[in-house]
Amino acid sequence: MISVADRLKNKNQFPFEVFPKGIGDSMLGLSEQTNIPADYLGVCALHAVAALSGNIYIGKINGGVKPIIYAMLIGPSGVGKSPAYKYICGSIIDSLRSSLADKYKADYAAWKERKKSAKDAKQEFNEPPPQKVIRMIEDGTEEAISKHAESSPAGFGVYYDEGGRMFGSASQYKRDNSSVNFWNELFNGNSYEIVRVDSEKDRFIENPAISVLIGMQKERLSKYFTEDVLHSGLAYRFLMCQAEFKPINELVDYFDNKKKTLCDEWQDIIKSLFNKGLRIIKDKEPILVEFTQDAKMKYNDVMGEIANAQNILIKGLKREDDNISLVAAGAKLQAYVARLALVLSIIDDHTGPAITVKNVEDASTLYKYFKRNSDKILLGLSSTAKTGLTEFETELLEKLPDNQFTAKQAEETSLALNLGRKFFQVSLHRKYKAGFIKIISKGLYEKC
Repeated sequence: MISVADRLKNKNQFPFEVFPKGIGDSMLGLSEQTNIPADYLGVCALHAVAALSGNIYIGKINGGVKPIIYAMLIGPSGVGKSPAYKYICGSIIDSLRSSLADKYKADYAAWKERKKSAKDAKQEFNEPPPQKVIRMIEDGTEEAISKHAESSPAGFGVYYDEGGRMFGSASQYKRDNSSVNFWNELFNGNSYEIVRVDSEKDRFIENPAISVLIGMQKERLSKYFTEDVLHSGLAYRFLMCQAEFKPINELVDYFDNKKKTLCDEWQDIIKSLFNKGLRIIKDKEPILVEFTQDAKMKYNDVMGEIANAQNILIKGLKREDDNISLVAAGAKLQAYVARLALVLSIIDDHTGPAITVKNVEDASTLYKYFKRNSDKILLGLSSTAKTGLTEFETELLEKLPDNQFTAKQAEETSLALNLGRKFFQVSLHRKYKAGFIKIISKGLYEKC
């Protein structure tokens, strides 16, 4: 198993030292056993704790900060996005969710029986039906999420196996009651009213605390993150993590009865937070999580460093500069320093957390990790939104000779970039009319 210390040698990978050692080592060990990218497990862990903490804990800063996280796992189909969620959270709470669903069905059946008895006796019946309490939803519609937000005061998490389920209407961005507005508003944890043509479907989401985790194939990012969605700021609110296929462990013993699970310490955190949320009632005050005095000083220092880095970018900005997206992302992502510090303090001690200097330092480390990932991905999205070229198409275009080149040279360049022999003909051929490449003669091209 790879230790946390060994893992730290690669600074581009998820910093597992932010977790207690036993938990971090457990996740790295699971990654080795299952071939799931370790970074996915780390990001899922942050989302799971944030989602199940919801309105239970409030960080005492700037009027109160909630542990709301929007996270995105980017990678090809089959690389391990869904299994990462299952191991970190889904499979741990499956039995708890099943018991909760059974209780709701029994309560609803009993309510229907009381209603029928009252009707048979010609008595007035004003008892409201039991409310379904949610702690985690998988692939929920906006309508379902807004409905359950009213009856789940502790807050909950949403996991989308494929991000298109969340962004299906987001790509049709308008400045009215769209899903873009919906998710932008819920990110801040503010109350939100949804008005429909059918007034019975109107919703008022009071004090929401909903964290989102989505899986997304890199090739589909530009489909959902259009230029309008980028301008809305929604894309900048996501903690992004990208991974590719890793070499498969060839020495797996498929008859080994050792169960592939995370350590008991992690499972206890997830189960405890799940159950704690069931005991939260609408008007119950959240647990205030204080910063220690030293942590307050460290937090100010960290935010000052982030502001300085932002100012350096701002001073160098030019009109239509791609760095505008980096400045915008930095402005949104800095809200995560306090949120991540709160989440890490809950992982350290979910019975009575306090935000320490180490929590703030680790939150800063996570911010830098996600900022690097987001900068790289957003620059590609920004370029695609402007040119219509995907990241791979742009890379190929840059590598092709500046003077004339043949179809054979295009094929060789495509192969060198691991894009496939026919990538140029299949992908860039449709870009001719856009003016990026012109045909000189059959099999001979030139960049415009």
